[in-house]
Order: sequence, then structure tokens, then C-alpha cells
Amino acid sequence: MNTLKKKLVCLDLTKIDDLLVGYVNFLAGIHKPAEVQFVHIIETIALDTDVLELFEDVNSLDDLQQRLQDHFEDLVDDLFEVDGVKTTVFIERGIATNRILGLMESWPYDLLVLGKKNSYIGEGIAALKLVKYVPASILLVPETARYSMEHITVPVDFSAQSANATALALDLAGGSYDKVTLQHIYSPMKEFFPYMPAEKEKKAARDKAIKAAAGFIREYKLNPDVDIELTLFREDRMSDEIYNLCNQRKSDLIVVGYRARKNLLASLKDNLPERMSGYGFGIPLLIVKNYKSTLNLYEILVGSDR
Repeated sequence: MNTLKKKLVCLDLTKIDDLLVGYVNFLAGIHKPAEVQFVHIIETIALDTDVLELFEDVNSLDDLQQRLQDHFEDLVDDLFEVDGVKTTVFIERGIATNRILGLMESWPYDLLVLGKKNSYIGEGIAALKLVKYVPASILLVPETARYSMEHITVPVDFSAQSANATALALDLAGGSYDKVTLQHIYSPMKEFFPYMPAEKEKKAARDKAIKAAAGFIREYKLNPDVDIELTLFREDRMSDEIYNLCNQRKSDLIVVGYRARKNLLASLKDNLPERMSGYGFGIPLLIVKNYKSTLNLYEILVGSDR
């Protein structure tokens, strides 16, 4: 299985660029794509001080664009080493999120790769917009990412998208079930509260989760010995529960399926992968989307901005 054949990697002329190119190279070594494209987007309409400090004798935007092209081509040549993968570097101008959305419209990328710098105010808003609207899968790589794939956590709700995320996680783990933990977060059935005692309520919810897990394994033909962690929802946020398990298992990656909604209004509502995109897990987060099922919503949203 290789559903991530064409990747778009966004570089921003900061220190995280080295990590992004290196991580994509590491990922290509275990999950080889056909092509990786690297893009930098010039957002300013005039030369700013920071850019002038990096590049001497730059006196126009056209000159800057060529210097950036040379800079990023050198970076990719130095850090991307996997043979047999086509690489391309190009420079765009405009508002970053809008240009990325435009690029996704012009070519059906399978994966969008973004750096995640928790210290930058406003970055989370841009990432959330892309997670909501981009039809491709999205990989968010934090500054603390490790070049390791010893353990992967997969939050699941037993849907078809969770099955897709599980299949991709197993592929990244080389087919080893020992390296993958599925996590299902359940909560007591509140419709019975307060008429049912709390412990009975919790047991009923867990029994229901166990039954659903067994059905998930049967339906998607998973190994019956797959590690499924059933987690009672105790924290303020589900992301806290996922973070706790990742720490316990020393996970290197989180893979979560994104469920496309059936209508525009439902799609604009908050959901777990979107909330997770703004959380500081400290490890990469791969949000797996079904391209076809999210494409219609994407076209509606992009078209409404024209």
C-alpha cells in the first residue's frame, strides 16, 4: 500500500526547513513516493530587512525569487538522498494559505507537509484552515520530531477512515503490529445518568467499546492480536488522552483518519483531527483524508472565494 505518491512540502526560510527536508527524506526511505515538490511562498510585496540580511545584493523581487530558488535547490540536494524519487523546487508569491489551496487545486497532491512551530502566534490558525479545507492528507512536523518509526499511535472511532489510517500506520511500520497501537476513547452513556450508578455506567460504556472494537477487527480483517487501548475519557480534551498514551508508548508518530462530512455545515464544525492540529504533541501528526470524499467540499470553499 502506498497512497502518498505525490507530496508537497512547504518551506518558510527558517531553521525548521532542514528538519522538514530531512524528515521527508526519512519518510521516503520507508514509504517511497513517486515525487516530492518543495515550495516557498514569498508573502511580502516588498523586500524586508530579514530577507536582506540573508541574501546580499538583492535589489528586486525577481532577483530575490531566483536567489531563493537557488537556496532551496541546494538545501534539497544536500538533505534529500533517496534515489528514484523526482524532486522539484519552486517559488510562489502571495498569501501562503491561499497559494497552498490554489496549488492543491491545480494538482492532486496526496500529502501536504507543513512545519509546526508552537512558538509562532497565529500559525495554528493557518494550519487549522488548511486541515479543514485541503482535500489531501496532511503531515504536521514539529521542531522536536525524531527520525524514528518505532511506535505509532492511531486514534480510532471504528469508522472506515479509521481503518484507512490503521492500514497506512501498519504500512509505515513495515507491517509490524507490534509497532502500532490503536486508541479508542470512550465516555459513559450520559443518557442514563444520573439514574444508573457511575461504575455501572462506566462498565456499560466499556463493554460497548469492546464489542465495537471486535467488530472493527472483523470488518477490516485486522490481526486479532492488534493492540487496542480503550481509554475512558477523563481529561478536559481528547487530545490530552492521546498525548498521555503517546508518552506511555514513546510514540514517534500519530496517524488519525479524517471523516469527511456529508454537507457543508457539518464540515465546518470542529472535529478531533482539527483540534489535534493545534495541540503540542511534540511528535508528527499525520491526518489521513480520503481525497475523493473531501474534494467536493474543497471545490465549494475555493469556488466561493473567487
